[in-house]
Amino acid sequence: MPETDFKMYPIEGDPTRVTELFARCFAHHNSYYSHLRRMDLDLRKNPCMKPDDCWVIEKEGAIIGLVLVSVMPLRVGSSLLLAGGIGGVCTELPYRKMGYNQKLMKRCIAFMTERGLDISLLAGIENYYHQYGYAVVMPGYTLSVASQAAIEKTGSYSVRKFTDTDLPSLIMLYEREYGSLTGTHARSKDFWQWLISNSPEIIVAVDSDERVKGYIWLDSGKETKLREAAADDVPAVHSLMHFAALQAREKFQAAISGYLHPRQPFARTIISETGCEVKMHHPRNGGWMARCINLSGMFEKLTTEFSQRLSESQFYNWNGSIKFVTDLGTVALRGRDGGIVMDEPGNAADNVVCKVNQSVLMQMIFGYVTLSELIRTNKISIDDGSLPLLNALFPFQQAFISAPDHF
Repeated sequence: MPETDFKMYPIEGDPTRVTELFARCFAHHNSYYSHLRRMDLDLRKNPCMKPDDCWVIEKEGAIIGLVLVSVMPLRVGSSLLLAGGIGGVCTELPYRKMGYNQKLMKRCIAFMTERGLDISLLAGIENYYHQYGYAVVMPGYTLSVASQAAIEKTGSYSVRKFTDTDLPSLIMLYEREYGSLTGTHARSKDFWQWLISNSPEIIVAVDSDERVKGYIWLDSGKETKLREAAADDVPAVHSLMHFAALQAREKFQAAISGYLHPRQPFARTIISETGCEVKMHHPRNGGWMARCINLSGMFEKLTTEFSQRLSESQFYNWNGSIKFVTDLGTVALRGRDGGIVMDEPGNAADNVVCKVNQSVLMQMIFGYVTLSELIRTNKISIDDGSLPLLNALFPFQQAFISAPDHF
């Protein structure tokens, strides 16, 4: 494929040709126009998606390939990383398996580097995106509750549809429910307003003074499904689940499913009060995947969370340095005065050395695997005796990104 045979550039001006390509590639025969509308709204109004951040490939005057980049702040504990979310990856059918998508992906990774992003995240098909340095960093979760069991928990609050005046309460509830989970989107008010404008299926539970005590975000499909949920207390959970169960029963659903994290308070209440089934899906080489874009910038931002983790461990007064040798370069951290700061890799003679590929490093940062697993499978090399310290900095956890933030 000669370089002169095609050209790549960011989307400019009217995105109609791009939205039509997206709809053709992703829509089923009966959903073309819904996909067309979704992509048109994304490119024109989504605060996280700008046309200049989205790339197309053109051949003989026609747009034949597309990669969309959403830029969002993503949580790793108390730290925020600037992430480039890759979505809408598609190529017109006659031009597939000819290397065009590979060209687009490599250009987008270079663009994210130029843009100063820290990491990139995507929901990938199996056995494809690992070739671009992406690794699985979080499982998928589905929680299922028997409709009858939810109906029996009536709750004490009334429920109604969301109104615009409820938005500050939803923002507060979301932060309480999801703010400590690695992988979640730190949503801006503008992004919230955009989400709400596209997703009207939100039900709130209110007390006698009309104060919002919780919400459920319902899927707009034929079945009653929870896309997101948050609540202040147990009665709010019961009131909202009772509403969802009544709706599900009208649709002859034996159970209500939800894309909820089993550690979030809303889900914990369901588990303890109602009972449910929780499924975790761990793709071998697909699903939610990430790669590092800016090694030093990422570590600089993570020092806040590393300091907090260290302070809560037996190494709260540790002084020393750790050097990470990766395929993207080398960075170092130093323990100082009860915290973690960046260090020059060659500064200290007492370096703990950790040799690791950037893709595996991303799994460590998201807590997807334990360091013992990585040692056992020869995916990481560390100095003898350094495992307890590294375990304190990279604990096993279960990252999560809420369904409304999927891209």
